[in-house]
Amino acid sequence: MSNYLTENLRTIALVGHGSCGKTSLIEAMLYRTGMIPELGSIDQGNTMCDNDALEKQVRHSIRLAVAHIDTAKPDLTPVRIHVVDTPGYTDYLGQDLSALDAVKSVCAVVDATKGVELLTRRMMDIAKERNLCRVIVVNKIDAPDVDLVGLLEELRKIWGPGVLPINLPGNNGTHVIDCFDTDDGEADILSVEEVHRAFIERVVEEDDEMLEHYLEEGSVDPRNLHPLVTKALREGHIIPVCFTSAKNLIGVRTLLNVIIRHLPSPAEANDSLFIHEDGTPYITH
Repeated sequence: MSNYLTENLRTIALVGHGSCGKTSLIEAMLYRTGMIPELGSIDQGNTMCDNDALEKQVRHSIRLAVAHIDTAKPDLTPVRIHVVDTPGYTDYLGQDLSALDAVKSVCAVVDATKGVELLTRRMMDIAKERNLCRVIVVNKIDAPDVDLVGLLEELRKIWGPGVLPINLPGNNGTHVIDCFDTDDGEADILSVEEVHRAFIERVVEEDDEMLEHYLEEGSVDPRNLHPLVTKALREGHIIPVCFTSAKNLIGVRTLLNVIIRHLPSPAEANDSLFIHEDGTPYITH
């Protein structure tokens, strides 16, 4: 087992309504990083997280499960990701809430064919109350007749202008295009250049000197923006949107890079927030 410094750890919970693809997404991340030799599926009942007999029978998660993902690959920075898979039904809300106590970031998985569902909205709002960084993962982007532009508008209407794509689907949903490091490419929706500019401008607003440099030069090296991206995430000023199809391994490696590069380590993240019995918050240090 490799030893990781605190700055090379990420702790995240995948939340979202049932059947949005949380378990499949974790399975895809495990497979993409070489942690498992074969890709399991819900239908076959052989995923790493849904291994309980009842879960296999009902084909959805009924308890929390934790996966540990080591990204020590030639094309990925060595990081250990502790990811919690959560049930997607209100019957198990208590378990979902307990997962938030153990992580510093939340990835809300949204089914592109259904849009934002009740439990997803509730968990995102609670994550905000608990000072957790938030990311939205739009899954099943290769499903027929999905309205991704309309879905983005819905996401921004619910959670505000800080909801910004960090990548975009391309080639009819068969791959994704990075919009953080590059402003070039042909996407299925929107303009890569405009999405890149919107994301960078939102980030540089976190620092007066960087903003002044950007306004004077018209550009900034994205490699220098990690502290500002993390700051924007911590303060809730930005909620990156990633596009994936977990079942077909589309956008999974790009999502891993977003987690590695931009989500905070436990040392960088906000202090944990808990609630007294009278409802008032207190913060642990």
